[in-house]
Amino acid sequence: MQILFTPNGGLSGGVVLGKYQGPSFVHEPPNKMLFYNNTGAVIPCVVNGTPRPEITWTTSDNLTAVPIAGLRDTRPDGSMVFSPFRAEDYRQDVHSATYRCSAANVVGSIASREVHVRGGITEGSDLELFTCATHIIQYQRPPILHSSEPPTTIFHKHEQRHPA
Repeated sequence: MQILFTPNGGLSGGVVLGKYQGPSFVHEPPNKMLFYNNTGAVIPCVVNGTPRPEITWTTSDNLTAVPIAGLRDTRPDGSMVFSPFRAEDYRQDVHSATYRCSAANVVGSIASREVHVRGGITEGSDLELFTCATHIIQYQRPPILHSSEPPTTIFHKHEQRHPA
């Protein structure tokens, strides 16, 4: 969308003072973002427009997702950054939440689809060995995802995978 302005503020013919363009996504955020506390994540929200649109991230409660030191921040390009964090610093309202990226300028505004964020926690070794009467069972413990979905457990027996 382009709007041409005249010296008297009209929208008809005359001298063009500038071109304005409403916001449009160059890189819209994904619908889901899964990450682990030892890696962190970056969720892109790259937008074009003239003048440059202001980008805002909001929660599912329509509250502005303000920076939280060491956990969540935004970059000048509009991306939301989740920093690596310790297991004890996990916050459900930050690491298991739904966000939306919005962009606005004088022409208009746009909003992204919802982004469902899930931050998993990896603690200690993810490998445990159990000894049974006749077998040694290797158990791969899945990372904690702090989700309502039950984790999938896989047991290894004699180099064969057997779902639990």
